[in-house]
Amino acid sequence: MKNLTSLGRTVDFTAGANLASGQAIALVDTIVVSNGAYASGSPAVGTAEGVFTLSKVSADVIAIGEKVYLTGGGNITKTASGNTYAGKAWSAAGNGVTSIDVKINA
Repeated sequence: MKNLTSLGRTVDFTAGANLASGQAIALVDTIVVSNGAYASGSPAVGTAEGVFTLSKVSADVIAIGEKVYLTGGGNITKTASGNTYAGKAWSAAGNGVTSIDVKINA
């Protein structure tokens, strides 16, 4: 197939802020997880598919399979309003739990 340019697993972008390796960020309506540590303004690579352990809003109680969202602060939440759709919870996480497995862009 002559027109295949990528398998779509990763995306190149310019870091809009300093990024840590493994940090989830929103590229408009697509969630990516940073493949490395990048300085603001530098070329970066993010993974756009898979299941990742991400930080979550501690007070949220989230069930497996529930839709989850990324806050502006980089945490996973069950609150849609004002946040970016991130994917589906791939594990359950109760009140007081600070991380959750998420299948991004699912």
